[in-house]
Amino acid sequence: MKHEHKPTPDSIILCQSIIKNLLHISYPGIQTTAQLIGIPVRTLQRQLHNSGITYRQLVQLTRLKMACHLIRDSDKNVTEIATALGYKDASSFSRAFKKWTNLSPRDYRQAL
Repeated sequence: MKHEHKPTPDSIILCQSIIKNLLHISYPGIQTTAQLIGIPVRTLQRQLHNSGITYRQLVQLTRLKMACHLIRDSDKNVTEIATALGYKDASSFSRAFKKWTNLSPRDYRQAL
């Protein structure tokens, strides 16, 4: 039986970096991310599981961080932010953002 090392925060940061760089193109699948890291999908899933997070949760967390940054530090409108985060339309992004924060993107920006 192989002993697998608990992933370092660096492996999560690397995943987030890859996800961040691919979001504007499309939803970055776990296969693509694992391939770019150079590990099998199952190994990536195990590493994330050992860190207490799923790949889907990591993508959502990355999107949330990017959304907050773009709303706070840019003049981009909701449609531009949605596109940058890989959403097909602004309403899908707005629903997701409200689910994450209990605020619409507009209300979040105004609260800042």
